[in-house]
Amino acid sequence: MSPNRSEWTRRQLLHRSSVASVIGISALAGCLDSETDETSGTADEDESADGDELDEGDESTAMDDAAEDDGDDETNGIVDMTGDETVEIELVDNEGGDGAFAFEPDHVRLSVGTTVRWVSTHDIFHTITSTESLEQKSPSGEFRQTVSAEGDSYEWTADEPGTQFYYCEPHAGFMDGTLEIE
Repeated sequence: MSPNRSEWTRRQLLHRSSVASVIGISALAGCLDSETDETSGTADEDESADGDELDEGDESTAMDDAAEDDGDDETNGIVDMTGDETVEIELVDNEGGDGAFAFEPDHVRLSVGTTVRWVSTHDIFHTITSTESLEQKSPSGEFRQTVSAEGDSYEWTADEPGTQFYYCEPHAGFMDGTLEIE
């Protein structure tokens, strides 16, 4: 085989695999749409065999179902821990999430006088840094602590009502949280 023929075959293979990838992703997207329709329970039972027809007035999504009360003290992504003396927030490896790491839970409602304890669950360097805004993150001076080993922790007591934003300086693009203090 000549070098040109081998190169042409490689290009042809790359082109075909690219086309196959696009077709595969498109097919997968179609499957996901059908799966959502079937699990939302909005299709009439007579028409649900092919999953094509929906009753337009009853459309709902899995997200709507997940937003309903599931027994947790969570409303609109806010974990309500008012009345607790201590609130623990873990610094976790957020596989499959928006970023590599996260505070969990990241949005907590708590009472004045509550102690917040951030605990690292891995041996990665993080900071727990107060900020006045999650839009433009910069240290506000309320607290700024580093943790770098599994089990490292930092405690802070909420002395005044209001909102306290915080973030991790090395991972500021995706690792942040909010404390709503009542």
